[in-house]
Amino acid sequence: NTLSSMARAASGGEMWDTSAELMKTWDPTSVSAFEIITIDEGFNSGRTYILYAQNTSACDEWVADLKKLSVQAEKDFRKKHFIFIWQSKASKFYNSLHFQIAIVLLICLNFLMIVLQSEWRPDEGSGTAVNSSDPAS
Repeated sequence: NTLSSMARAASGGEMWDTSAELMKTWDPTSVSAFEIITIDEGFNSGRTYILYAQNTSACDEWVADLKKLSVQAEKDFRKKHFIFIWQSKASKFYNSLHFQIAIVLLICLNFLMIVLQSEWRPDEGSGTAVNSSDPAS
């Protein structure tokens, strides 16, 4: 039996099945179920899926298979999209408090250097102004 032929999903209290054979042999007292909860930012936007199996061993088999597929899919994603990993790390670093404080300090130091440079500039027409603007004198 495939996952789709044995699966039942709960949605709004309604149950559906893709296999008429499963309906004939369905025993509600021996139901075994598991949930798949997706991440909020993902493709399924945090939806929860409940899958029902005829017995515990089938449920355990599904969970084991899904875990293997999940690990493989993550490995494949990381191989194809390694830039996203670095982008995530760079984003965490950029948004960290220490980095933000360092940027603020650099901006303040730049402002202070501009102010000091303006204050140290000699008045026009003074002897200092001629000497400071003409390195040959």
